[in-house]
Amino acid sequence: MKKSVFILASMALSAALYAQTANPSFSREEVLEIFAQFNPSVLEKAQNSAEYNSVLETFLQTYQSGKAPADKYELIGVARNFDNSIALQGLSNTYRGLWMGAKMTGTDVSAARTAFTQDVSEVMKNIWSVSVNLRQYQLSQTKAQLKAVRKDKTLSKDERAAQAEKLEFDIKMLKHEIKSLKKNSGEFAQSAAQDYVSSTEGKFEQELAAAREAAAKQAQAARQTKNLQTKTKNKKPVAK
Repeated sequence: MKKSVFILASMALSAALYAQTANPSFSREEVLEIFAQFNPSVLEKAQNSAEYNSVLETFLQTYQSGKAPADKYELIGVARNFDNSIALQGLSNTYRGLWMGAKMTGTDVSAARTAFTQDVSEVMKNIWSVSVNLRQYQLSQTKAQLKAVRKDKTLSKDERAAQAEKLEFDIKMLKHEIKSLKKNSGEFAQSAAQDYVSSTEGKFEQELAAAREAAAKQAQAARQTKNLQTKTKNKKPVAK
C-alpha cells in the first residue's frame, strides 16, 4: 500500500513511471477531463502561470497509461496530487543545492536532511489525505458496479457470478487498504518521507558520481593534450 501511494506522489513529474501499453491509452483531452473533474484548480493555475503551464504540458506530453479502471484511478490520484508533486519537486531542488554544497565542501548535511525530511513529511500528510479520499471514491464506484452487474440481465448467470466475484474481491481489498491508511496515518507520513529522502539522495549520489567521472575524463583529456603539445614542442627538427 505504501508503495502505491508513494508512487502517486511522484507520478505527476516522473513520466518514466508510466510503461508503454498495448491497450488503448488516455488521450490528451481525456486526461484534461480528469483534471477538470477532480482538480480544476490545476487548469486554472496553468492559465495564469506560464511556468505552471509548462509543468502541466510536460506531463501531458509524456503521460502514457492504459485505460483499465485501475489506470483511471491512478490518473485521478495524479490529478489530485499534482500540486503535492510540484511541492516535493521544489523541496528536492532546494535540498539538492544544500546537499551538493555539503558534499563539495565536506561539511555535515544532517541538519539540512532533518529539515528536508520534516518538510517532505508535511506534504506526505496531504498525500495521505488525498489517498484516503481516492480509495473511498474508488470503493463507492466499485460497489455501484457490483450492484449494476447483479441486475444486468444481458449477462449469463455464470458471467454475472464471475464479474461479481471479482468486484467483491476488489471491494474487500479496498476496505482493507482504507482501514490500513486510517490506522497508520502518522506512521505512513513519516515512513513515506524517509523513503522519499533516501530515494532523492540516491539520485543525488548518482548525479555527483557522474559529474566526478566526467570531470576526471575531462582532466585526463586535458593532460593528454598538454603532454602531446609538449612532445611536439620539444621534438627536434629533422636535419635537412
